[in-house]
Amino acid sequence: MQDLTNYTVGGTVHVIVNNQIGFTTVPSKGRSGTYASDLAKAVGAPIFHVNADAMEEVHMVFKAAGEYRQKYKHDVVIDLIGYRKMGHNELDQPSFTQPLMYQQVAKMTPVARLYEAELVEGGHLTADEVAAMKEDAISQLEEAYAKSKSLTYKAEDWVT
Repeated sequence: MQDLTNYTVGGTVHVIVNNQIGFTTVPSKGRSGTYASDLAKAVGAPIFHVNADAMEEVHMVFKAAGEYRQKYKHDVVIDLIGYRKMGHNELDQPSFTQPLMYQQVAKMTPVARLYEAELVEGGHLTADEVAAMKEDAISQLEEAYAKSKSLTYKAEDWVT
């Protein structure tokens, strides 16, 4: 509907969080295309595939997608390819249905640790600065959580 009169929004950045959501089915058995983003080919939207573990590349792709949308006023798709460390929910155990894949996932370093190492090894931050940033973020989250326990909302808070 992106090009219909009175419905256009000047393009949208669509993000597919491609985290092995259909881990009980291999991709070739769950869809006819190679990628989860193949449907975007039908509307001629550019598709960026990016490794979710590569933070600088993820940043670059999101920036490029935003610039494309602003310049051409057309949809663009980001296929953010990653993995899910756990299953769909707390009752799910993906190693039952995909044991080989989840043996590999269990060995993987979380993206936050990869990026920390990249920043420290590249000389952009020291290990102490990273620790301070993490401590500050946790502190802000804890403070917001504590405030959330005492907040009250009125219907007019949600109406603009």
